[in-house]
Amino acid sequence: MLPKSMAQLTGVVVCGIVVFGTDLDVTYAMPLGILSGALAVFFVSVAESRDLVRSRVRQINRRRAGSN
Repeated sequence: MLPKSMAQLTGVVVCGIVVFGTDLDVTYAMPLGILSGALAVFFVSVAESRDLVRSRVRQINRRRAGSN
């Protein structure tokens, strides 16, 4: 699981690579960098939510198995 701060740092790094490395037109490259950072944060949040749901489902299943 990747912490959110790491995902945000990854977005900033990718933004820097896009803006300063591959495209000379900043007005085109900046939105791509921002979008990549937003996607990184989104996917990390989805992964964290999935792990949280799985752990809660396991807890519920353990409680049900224990009560039988």
